[in-house]
Amino acid sequence: MRNLSYQEARSRSRLLKVGEYRAELDLRGPGETFLSRTRIAFSCRRPGAGSFVECAAVRVDRIVLNGVQLPVDQVFGGDRIRLDELAEDNVLEVEAVYPYTSDGQGLQRFTDPVDAGVYVYSYAQAHDAHRFLACFDQPDLKASFRLSVRAPGDWTVLGMTPGHRSESGSWDFEPTEPLSTYLFAVAAGNFHEVRGEVGGIPAGLYARRSIAARLDADAADVLVTASACLSSFSDLFGMPYPFRKYDHVFVPEFNVIGMENPGLVMLREECLLDATATYEERQTRAVVLAHEMAHMWFGNLVTPRWWDDLWLNEGFAELLAFLVVAEATEFTSAWTAFCAGRKEWGHACERLPSVHAVVPEIRGTAGVMLHLDGITYAKGAAVLRQLMARLGRVPFLAGVRAVLRRHAYANVSLPDLLAALEEAADEDLEDWTDDWLYTPGVNTLRTVVEETPEGTAGRVAIEQEAPRSHPLERAHTLQVGVYDEEGVDLVKRDRLHVEVSGKRTELPELGGHRRPALLLVNETDEAWATVRLDPVSTATLLRSLGRLEDPTARAVAWQVLWHMTRDAELPVQRFLDASRAALETETDPALAGAAVDRLRQAVDRLGSPLLREERLRRLGPWYAGLARRQDDPCRPVFEAAVVECATTERELADLADRLAAGAGADGTAEDRQAARWRIVTRLAAAGAFGRAEIMAEMARDTTPAGAAAAATALSARPLHAAKEEAFALLTRPGGTSVSLLEAHARGIFRPDQPALARTYASRAVDLLPTLWQRHDARGAARLSRLLLQDVHTGPDVVEQLDLVLGSEPDERLRWLLLDHRADLISVRETRAMDEPR
Repeated sequence: MRNLSYQEARSRSRLLKVGEYRAELDLRGPGETFLSRTRIAFSCRRPGAGSFVECAAVRVDRIVLNGVQLPVDQVFGGDRIRLDELAEDNVLEVEAVYPYTSDGQGLQRFTDPVDAGVYVYSYAQAHDAHRFLACFDQPDLKASFRLSVRAPGDWTVLGMTPGHRSESGSWDFEPTEPLSTYLFAVAAGNFHEVRGEVGGIPAGLYARRSIAARLDADAADVLVTASACLSSFSDLFGMPYPFRKYDHVFVPEFNVIGMENPGLVMLREECLLDATATYEERQTRAVVLAHEMAHMWFGNLVTPRWWDDLWLNEGFAELLAFLVVAEATEFTSAWTAFCAGRKEWGHACERLPSVHAVVPEIRGTAGVMLHLDGITYAKGAAVLRQLMARLGRVPFLAGVRAVLRRHAYANVSLPDLLAALEEAADEDLEDWTDDWLYTPGVNTLRTVVEETPEGTAGRVAIEQEAPRSHPLERAHTLQVGVYDEEGVDLVKRDRLHVEVSGKRTELPELGGHRRPALLLVNETDEAWATVRLDPVSTATLLRSLGRLEDPTARAVAWQVLWHMTRDAELPVQRFLDASRAALETETDPALAGAAVDRLRQAVDRLGSPLLREERLRRLGPWYAGLARRQDDPCRPVFEAAVVECATTERELADLADRLAAGAGADGTAEDRQAARWRIVTRLAAAGAFGRAEIMAEMARDTTPAGAAAAATALSARPLHAAKEEAFALLTRPGGTSVSLLEAHARGIFRPDQPALARTYASRAVDLLPTLWQRHDARGAARLSRLLLQDVHTGPDVVEQLDLVLGSEPDERLRWLLLDHRADLISVRETRAMDEPR
């Protein structure tokens, strides 16, 4: 797909104003293509000028501009139609044939393997609406859409507004409010439907007919959570939901977890949960629902003018989703989950060569994919949370409300937001904007405590180190927890509100008093910084992490120790020991899940491969003991960890027995299909299960998720033949969805198969340019990351990466390779520190 440059978009938006799209889709054909007719009414500010419209069709049959039929072969260039000599008011009509896709972009067609039901759904972000209709495909040319769809008689068709089936058989929908093209959405197929309301707004829930029972069972929870969030958002924004309905469609093989199409939210099918779903899974789903809902105001009602403000869209949605879930639903510990999980994504991105400012320079639509990362989402949210802490919640929300009122159904840019916030808070934000939004990198905040001969604290301060690439000390608004040790207890003495600035910020309140056992910087997690503690505080954390009463404080403390381990400042074994001690008393499932994941990374990636099996032999039985505790909210986390740690013949045999019995002897339900596949994959990777056992499980689970899980298990087998099969699929042109290819890629590299990893590491690196030639950027990036993420063995991998880098690959692939190269070198440093002496 051709890149739309920033300059092209700016020129076109200065020239044109789009009034209305009329889109007619004909989905009745059984083949690989569909017919699309588009009628666009638009005006031109300089009559006589020329422009273009995007159209990624395989065949264009008819182009009519202002009643004159244009010669297709002269004006259509494969993905654009040239428009010359525009009038002041124009009508363009395009009739074209488009391909269905298998990479999740454009219009995807899926056939249900269970009952042969057919489903079609769209995904247009960021520059893919022209894969199914001719359009001016950029966010600041908003227009109303009037949709009409012809579909088979037994299908349900869904649009962004209420619609009905006419006597002629077409589905006709009411015109939308002014929307950006990337928000255009349609879904059609043999859907099962559950009707309800979301905060008083008519709502429908839709899923494949073959999983109707799953939707029926989960519908009430979805509607209750969505209703609570919608009421809260209406209050926060000071205005009601701005669209006419609120449908959710759960679709298979979706590219992303969710998409905020106005009135027609699309969610990955895995967001449907069953009765055995854990608290953590339900909380994660609640955040997803709230994130997409936040976009209805910030993103859909008010839309960024260009993609350099993508962070404004996603950062706001992240911030407000966690805020609303924590305050309006049962999941009151959502901020702990943000710190323990989502925020860590952003911190990981800050260490990589591809690190960028929160507001990046995006020169064209091809660059959007580079910035759908943890800086845009997690750091964007954290920076906005820091700004809210600095200005105060009331002025911050007042500024947001002003932006929504002033720019409703139009576009907005960062200066518009800053002007509203400055007005509401009566504060100049120019320096803050330069420091936090236009300068990349993360600062390090370090506690310094001078001892006195009497054993009290002398001068106490927080010292700030600039990011590696910029000599910058930022201003931070944060809280510092002050703790004393009293016997076996860790007792909070005080919490200090601190405004950090410059290289050193004194804490005079602590001088001359008892030396604290722990000074925990950023205790409430409202700042964005890497934290390092003084030696006494670090020692206290290592022995007393689990004794911090507040879960968010524990999340912050765990992050401190994890970052030290990741940066080769703390031995892996000390992190493992401290984490195990803390997990003995952990009660927050999200925090326990994050800790178990870090333990796995410490053993599999950061620790010496020579010590891996020994550590797993100790961890497995210990996790099993935690998993036997009744009424422990973290129990599902430990049950999953038991599976991942199984290495001995006895442990593997126990897993096989649990699978055969359908339930563990302790009553643990193993009929949860996700848990069953976890066991199957572990047994397959260990060589205890072969193709026959995997296919038998696939016969039990005939869903798309089952097919994907089977693909991962097949690729995970410790056989050259299994790896060769996976690589053959990855290199075969077309025919397999990106979602299924991802599943195969996920199983190739296993930490318990080092010899095979060494054999195939170079092969995986060599394959990457081919993937970028054959797949859309989003799909290619996902496949590349999966192939690279576990390639940390083999002495020549760095050299292999350098060879591909030297071939001048696609810019987006180049950054992925540079990031992996840096990560690989970092991992080798931590492993060297962990080698047995």
